[in-house]
Amino acid sequence: VCPCGRMEEAHALLAQLETFLTSKRLSDATTNFMRDLICNQGLFPLDVEPDGEQKLQHHEAFQKYCALLENLLEAFLQEHAISQAQLLDVAKSAEQTGSISISYLLSTADYSRFVALVNDFRSLFALEADCPEGDCLETLESI
Repeated sequence: VCPCGRMEEAHALLAQLETFLTSKRLSDATTNFMRDLICNQGLFPLDVEPDGEQKLQHHEAFQKYCALLENLLEAFLQEHAISQAQLLDVAKSAEQTGSISISYLLSTADYSRFVALVNDFRSLFALEADCPEGDCLETLESI
């Protein structure tokens, strides 16, 4: 039996997943979460290192971020009638091929990568604050 149909199904599922991971919906949710975390709550000062001592609020923010992504991913799976087992199968095979989107997805539960993401957003927000029109973030996202 040729697994060609299964491979085509896996590629189609991977394409849907990559579209989701680069969607405005996910981008907006992540940006809004980070803006609140960094700008409004003032968490994660510049000197925070993922391996250093952490405040309890930092870990709580990480848990909230993971929950946000899990909720968005669950909604995506339901919208496309994809089971978690199908997603895991595709993620495992795609991880072996070095898919950037899948690597991103699989690393969302890694605290050190979360801190790196917070630092990236801090830099974007700083650039946005320096931009008189206030649209630097949108410009960077469209690149």
